[in-house]
Amino acid sequence: CATPGGSGGPLTIMALLARNGVRPARGSAVFAMDQLSDLLFFLCALSGILIYALFQHLSERMEWLLTISAVSMFGGLFTCVVVARYHRLLIRLSGRLLVRLNVKGATRLRWARKLLHFLAAFTDTLKLPFQTLITVFVLTCLHWVLRYSVLYLALRGLGADLQWAWSFLIQMLSLSAGQFSLLPGGAGAAELTSAALLAPMVGKSTAAAAILIWRAVTYYFYLLVGGPVFLLMLGRPLLKKLMKFKQA
Repeated sequence: CATPGGSGGPLTIMALLARNGVRPARGSAVFAMDQLSDLLFFLCALSGILIYALFQHLSERMEWLLTISAVSMFGGLFTCVVVARYHRLLIRLSGRLLVRLNVKGATRLRWARKLLHFLAAFTDTLKLPFQTLITVFVLTCLHWVLRYSVLYLALRGLGADLQWAWSFLIQMLSLSAGQFSLLPGGAGAAELTSAALLAPMVGKSTAAAAILIWRAVTYYFYLLVGGPVFLLMLGRPLLKKLMKFKQA
């Protein structure tokens, strides 16, 4: 989560799975399934909030938040459906693009094999028992509900009266802005976006304190605890490989 746009996530997951004998194709399929489960949760949560909003009197700011969230989420879903439906065409177009870029034939074949292995592994993942898939989705829901309740609980502790649904939308938009900023972990961008959205609702001082608690628990604490563990699990093997390379 501390890499630009979260780009280090899939590489880290595949590296950790590879240490336990999981092939790269299956590791990437597991990551894709994880992302699909996350997307499904946010679609369900956003749909529930939209239904709830129909029976509420909303300000222009809240209507804007809902509109932006709905467009971005359903736009992502539409993109996933298009990629799944026309993946063969996209593969052919990618092959033609690689030819124009003068990529060697052996390299193109190697990439094509990796892609086919990933598609096969992802298909096998989707064929897991229904009970297993439901369990994965339930655990995903619990994870995100707990994580997205931190800001709400911080606001309640500070005496602010803001409904959970609106704190959820603010966090979703703020973290999305942090991802698009390409800053490590969205540091800075997520805080500024959440402050701009939250301050008009609860006041600047309350918003600043709540955001500090929220980011400390959901991001900076991860770095303090996970950083040493990450270095022990991946940094040490990588250092050994570099030492062997220098000796050779």
